[in-house]
Amino acid sequence: MRLCTYRARDGSRLGAVEDGTVVPLAGADVAAALDGAPAPDGDPVPLEGLELLAPHAVIVQAKTYYGGGEWYTLDLDYPRIASILRKAGFAGWVSLEMEGKQDPLVAVPKSYDVLRQAFGPRP
Repeated sequence: MRLCTYRARDGSRLGAVEDGTVVPLAGADVAAALDGAPAPDGDPVPLEGLELLAPHAVIVQAKTYYGGGEWYTLDLDYPRIASILRKAGFAGWVSLEMEGKQDPLVAVPKSYDVLRQAFGPRP
């Protein structure tokens, strides 16, 4: 499986080419593609997905899963993701979506610390 962009009626989308067929990716598949983790179906999706999308990104939604996720948990490498976005010239907002089961009063500040370290200003 390799990633590609394709044109849909409502704009460009991220997809995967498998046996010559474009398969739309959504939700967990895209999150897995951005981290280079296996997609929910178990097929590996390369990190090149983020490299493909980064030049077009205007906002990034960062997810954290402290306490484990409701449906799945991904171990996202935010320093690596931030590096790829920086190289692509990304200067937009990074929003947080904390999906973990840990108390939000604990998990949200931890999540912000992780994102500040990864996406914050560089010396």
